[in-house]
Amino acid sequence: MKLLFARVVLVLTILFCAAIASAQQIGRYVPVSAGSEADHAMTEINAASDPAQKLALIDKFAAGPGQGDMAMVADELYVNYYLAQKQYDKAIAAANTQIAKSPNTSNFYDLLGTALFDGKKDYAGAEAALRKAIALDKNNVDALEKLGKVQIQEGSVDQGLATYLQAAKDNPNAVSFYILAGELYETKQNWDQAKAMYQQALSVSPDHPLASNNLAYVLLQQGGNIDVAMGMAQTARRGMPNSPNAADTLGWAYYRKGIYQSAISQFQEALRLNERAGAPDDAVLHYHLGLAYQKANQPSLARQQLEKAVKLKPDNADARKALSELRS
Repeated sequence: MKLLFARVVLVLTILFCAAIASAQQIGRYVPVSAGSEADHAMTEINAASDPAQKLALIDKFAAGPGQGDMAMVADELYVNYYLAQKQYDKAIAAANTQIAKSPNTSNFYDLLGTALFDGKKDYAGAEAALRKAIALDKNNVDALEKLGKVQIQEGSVDQGLATYLQAAKDNPNAVSFYILAGELYETKQNWDQAKAMYQQALSVSPDHPLASNNLAYVLLQQGGNIDVAMGMAQTARRGMPNSPNAADTLGWAYYRKGIYQSAISQFQEALRLNERAGAPDDAVLHYHLGLAYQKANQPSLARQQLEKAVKLKPDNADARKALSELRS
């Protein structure tokens, strides 16, 4: 299950963080031969977990195989390192230096946009940089995903949706755009369009866990076939074993099917996974667990969970109603 707009922002934030955590586009513009000295060096760099060690390896690469045609790769390694360490001023300066050297390289504008957005909250600057990245390469999936997030943060869900729909047309095999568009349709409660987007994603990648989870949610929301929704939720749970969202969706499918003990187990696991991830306590998870306890004839546990849900989110009308009915 999901919290609509908040869920969309969370997913997009994860996309940004994933981009910062790894230099996923290294070698996109400069081919790196498998088994070469540069390939071995980059493998060692990517495997290093200690920041000081990683920087020393990047320095070594830049002084050795990262020269000549490979200098662009070394430059990108530095920018990604600064982003990962949240040294945003250095990342911005390094990206601008490389743009001056290679003004037609899409990825450096992408990295600049990431630094401006994530480090400076400079939405206008980030949008300009990301648009430039896309103008240079309309298939730069990373820049397109980020542009949509920037537009959403600027307050225009419609622009973000338009960006993802166009990106899906230009990159029909990129599953992420269908999923992101579907989630934005959910914020508008346009369930039919959301379902169509997730179905399109699954036509490209049949067992995609996030698309499966989201489609299961829409089916449950619309009163669709519970067995079909449950199957998709189980696929999502297998594919995202550490996701509290996937556990919650499967729990809700069990709840709707009347299998309340299984629902309780999934909701409890969702709360454990949420805590393990260091996320804020989730009122919706407590609400769902309270409902399941109520159906399982465990009123004291149901009351405990519903009271927790109301405490965490006082304006949760559904939880308040359920608690009131339980008390009466």
